[in-house]
Amino acid sequence: MRGTSAVRTAAVEPWPGRILCLPGVYRPQADSSLLAAAMRREGIGPGMDVLDLCTGSGVLALQAARLGAQVTAVDISRRAVMSARLNASLAGLPVSVRRGDLFAAVPERRFDVLVSNPPYVAAPDPSLPRWGARRAWDAGCDGRALLDRICDSAPAALRLGSHESARCDHVRAAVAIRALPPGRSPGRHVTAQAWGHGWCRQRRKRDT
Repeated sequence: MRGTSAVRTAAVEPWPGRILCLPGVYRPQADSSLLAAAMRREGIGPGMDVLDLCTGSGVLALQAARLGAQVTAVDISRRAVMSARLNASLAGLPVSVRRGDLFAAVPERRFDVLVSNPPYVAAPDPSLPRWGARRAWDAGCDGRALLDRICDSAPAALRLGSHESARCDHVRAAVAIRALPPGRSPGRHVTAQAWGHGWCRQRRKRDT
């Protein structure tokens, strides 16, 4: 239509300027800001390799790049990949954006930090959408279709002494960590944000 644009923008702290999002790409909101704040508190900076899964518009990848880290961003959505690449280019930040299904896009890579804000909304249809706007938020019948996969595979993708920062249920995250065999740990510290049951406070705990 005349006078309209297919590209949406979002102004969200703490990102300077506006973030461009193609239709169907999750626009950054308060949950993105929470994870960005956690990244700053964890001391992400130069010399660190950061992986941003389900990058969407790329806001978390941009935050890590601004902190000086080497960043790889992944999303299965073509529009998300295009949005993230465009935002990185406009910001002048060196972010490598790849299209793929979670860790399959970075085979045999190891990272110091993993961040992710994946779809987490429970939907009555147990099958995940293959296309359309639902892909940005639909996480299956229990809302954990992607979170569980990320938690299960994260230890193999993280170097010892690394960090994981994701919106996930704290009980399931603890169970997954305790189930790891001896010598396999996601790192000295694990950062988790759990919004279920009203808990949205971050904490850091040293492995014992």
